Amino acid sequence: MFNQFSGNLPADLGNLAQLETLILRSCNINDTLPPLLVNLTKCRIIDLSYNKLRGNISTNFEELTRSASYIYFTQNHFTGPMPRWIEKAKSIDLSYNNFSDENREQQSCQDSNANLFASFARNNTGPISCVRRTGCTQTVNSLHINCGGHELTVGGKTYEADSDNVRSAMYKEDTSSISVWTVVAIVAATIIIVILIVGTLWWRVCQKKKNSLAKVLQNEEAKNADLEEQHNMV
Repeated sequence: MFNQFSGNLPADLGNLAQLETLILRSCNINDTLPPLLVNLTKCRIIDLSYNKLRGNISTNFEELTRSASYIYFTQNHFTGPMPRWIEKAKSIDLSYNNFSDENREQQSCQDSNANLFASFARNNTGPISCVRRTGCTQTVNSLHINCGGHELTVGGKTYEADSDNVRSAMYKEDTSSISVWTVVAIVAATIIIVILIVGTLWWRVCQKKKNSLAKVLQNEEAKNADLEEQHNMV
């Protein structure tokens, strides 16, 4: 393991064939990835995040996916096309880089085990290329992020537990929000149901009044018949 140095990566780094863990995080390294890095065939964790690494990520680095369980290239200055071999990686973080926007429409923030959040160069489409532009469905004044915690309930809302011990960051876009048209349909259905209920109650009241009036008239007719019969007898 190397740490706490800056500048260029050691030229003989790839000669450490037995190395199992390489962490060079936040070392202000201003360099390209050395080709001999592919010789680290026994390295399980490669963390070169938060540096100034630049240039393309060669297809030769696909060899790293054979042994490395976790690869972190987070927040560097990598450019060029997104390497296609990331699909074979067990877990890789390429977020916050400057890859070209080739086939941008086909990329997502979380592609299999690769974190691609804000991994493309910034342009007129915004700083976070993989996030679809959707309007906010409601106004909120609080945010809760459950990082590395157990399941938690706050204000009647339950937040999932974060049980992953070590892996690349995950981005999950919420697709469960209700669209405007869904809300309109729900409101319209509610109004129709209310109208049907009110109409049914009104019909029943009218029917009851009608029956009551008919009974009153029937009683009046019976009384008149009795009076007429009594008059005839006299």
